Amino acid sequence: MTGTTTFKAHRAAAAAFLLALAPASAAMAGIVFQTGNIQWTNVNIAAEQSAMTIEGEVDHLGVAVYFNGYGATPLSAPVMLHGQHGVAFVEAFSPTDFIYRLTIRAQAGYAFSDMDWKLDAVPPFNGLVTFTAYDALNAVIPLNSGSSTFAFDHNGENPFHAHADASTPIAMLVIDSTVPIQNLKQLSVNLVPGPSALAAGGLFALALGHRRRRTRAV
Repeated sequence: MTGTTTFKAHRAAAAAFLLALAPASAAMAGIVFQTGNIQWTNVNIAAEQSAMTIEGEVDHLGVAVYFNGYGATPLSAPVMLHGQHGVAFVEAFSPTDFIYRLTIRAQAGYAFSDMDWKLDAVPPFNGLVTFTAYDALNAVIPLNSGSSTFAFDHNGENPFHAHADASTPIAMLVIDSTVPIQNLKQLSVNLVPGPSALAAGGLFALALGHRRRRTRAV
């Protein structure tokens, strides 16, 4: 097999690899939301902080997780948050602010195949929460089965978890509530490389193979 033929074969293999990551696979992709706990790797907040964006870290992995809060409508100004030291605990900084939307976003280049968290409503309210997951291209990940809307209350920790297909891991989770959210706590995740990182790996393998062939030819 000539060098040109070998290069073409490797290029075709890399193209097939990248095609497997393309949106064409979306028909098989999806996500499931459920109540209950499935413990993964904790997301920790290294030091107590108050800011518009709270930054946590996937335990011992050095990958950041970002939290943002918003008021009653998507057009509302962001709400300043308070993050407590330890396993992620996020709430409004001011008792006069009310969070109706929370977002959880992975550091660029990473995503989550699974997430687990707990929510509380501000007393005395009980309401509904709706979860929407987005992939690395900011496209909504469709439901595989079940519902994305659940009841939750102020009487205790309401546990939820999400599982996404391997082809469309979660880059960002959006939590919308019909009543004010008091806090989100005990977030744990199963961290995976995002599609961009996988694609870069495929291109790197292609370039490395081509370089090796050129070296042998010399």
